[in-house]
Amino acid sequence: MKSFIKFFVLGACILLGFVSCLGDEDNVQKYSAWGIGQEVTGMSYDFKVLLDGGATFIPTNTASNDFDISTGDRLRIFFDVDAGIDIDALDVVSGSLQYIVKYTRKEVLEISDTVPDSLGNDPLGIYASNSIWQTESLLTIPFTIDVGNYSTTLHSIDLVYFPDSMATLSNGIYLELRHNAEGDGDDQVVSQYACFDMETIEPFQNVTDSVPYTIVINNNGFASSESRIEGWYKAP
Repeated sequence: MKSFIKFFVLGACILLGFVSCLGDEDNVQKYSAWGIGQEVTGMSYDFKVLLDGGATFIPTNTASNDFDISTGDRLRIFFDVDAGIDIDALDVVSGSLQYIVKYTRKEVLEISDTVPDSLGNDPLGIYASNSIWQTESLLTIPFTIDVGNYSTTLHSIDLVYFPDSMATLSNGIYLELRHNAEGDGDDQVVSQYACFDMETIEPFQNVTDSVPYTIVINNNGFASSESRIEGWYKAP
């Protein structure tokens, strides 16, 4: 099933990782979608985007070649299409690319006796379990954190696992989503996304079926002191 987000913005910025306010023009529809970049040769465009919903996006504007996109890049793209086109019915979507947000494919970090825990455990908020989704081997997790007013502090968000807790994969895997605020303030809440490559967990590199997981979050200050989200990782 193809999945796109269409925006009708009336003078207010949208959160959840949006880069800017998007408006309507008479002959243009504005969209945002998630996908994986793929380099292309011999064409007028340098890359295409394999969208999470199953379609392929091809940029029609040559300015898109100014973006430095490599195969495997995790992307959120903002693009325009002509009014009246039902892109949900298309397998190949052509549009004028306006902006790209590139997300780091973060490793899932190991915590063990030989790899000590030196990460922060500051509060963060997360949505319901169905707000986390898998694309290939990536888990994309939307979250909220507190930051100081006019802050330029770089926060760290990490997903960690404990090999000692993994007797067998059939029993699932225990994960913790960690936040290090680096001493920043808590004057306002911001929303963002993080993308984690589950195949950086060595036992997951040979998964051929589905594995249950539990993600534990310290959300003190948002709700209760701890919450757990359960899901299934499916072999890509």
